[in-house]
Amino acid sequence: IPDWRFPYKISIHPVCMHDQKILRKVRLRHCDPPDTDDDVRIYEYYDAITCSCGVCNSSDTFCDWKGHSSSQKTLHNRDD
Repeated sequence: IPDWRFPYKISIHPVCMHDQKILRKVRLRHCDPPDTDDDVRIYEYYDAITCSCGVCNSSDTFCDWKGHSSSQKTLHNRDD
């Protein structure tokens, strides 16, 4: 449970996030205008290879946690 007293907030809730990742590049299709340079069409992103769970580390993760609201529970429990 975080400590909300000013100016400190202690985040000790568990989080799961990427552990190992790889940089991927894709060539975007259907760019507008059609004669867009190839360097503009290349999109880079990180893809998670593995994940790990542990205490939130605010040096590399946003640790603000609000808990589950009824709308979140409904969204996560949908079967469609």
